[in-house]
Amino acid sequence: MHSPNIRSLLALRHRTHGESAPHTAPSTKPHHREPRPLCTEQLAALLMEIDPATESIVLGVGYGVSPTTFSLLQALATRLQAEIIGTRPAVDAGLIPPTRMVGQSGISIAPTYYLAFGISGQQLHTVGIEQSRHIVAINTDPTARLCQMADYVVVDDAHHVANELLRILQKRKSA
Repeated sequence: MHSPNIRSLLALRHRTHGESAPHTAPSTKPHHREPRPLCTEQLAALLMEIDPATESIVLGVGYGVSPTTFSLLQALATRLQAEIIGTRPAVDAGLIPPTRMVGQSGISIAPTYYLAFGISGQQLHTVGIEQSRHIVAINTDPTARLCQMADYVVVDDAHHVANELLRILQKRKSA
């Protein structure tokens, strides 16, 4: 939640409450390979290669994110110059405002990198992220729908991954 104009960064499309997503052609994103498993250190290395001046990063929060983990993700978003969005359960839990809900009843996004923390990947959400160039799923359940459609998967707890990413990024910045 750091960009002054999220619309210009993410190419968002709002829908009114209850309005269905328009029928669109399937995503042009090729899924010619299986999702690539990553450990937290590999994800940190990938994130350090991203140039925030030319590539956008969005952190997504879902049911698997506690308020404590959300605080870590806010710090991570600051470090990465990323935006934070969420699913309906994140809105219902009061973690994010309804204006930042992504999916069929919310907005659609098209960032370069979408990092989904604790999101199972219900169709109502994935319709809003399918134009993301690279999807990274962080989830304890490797069989979650989002893990199956992601480019990269970190099978681990969202809190642990967020904490480790912050630690690694801080350590490498200091070096």
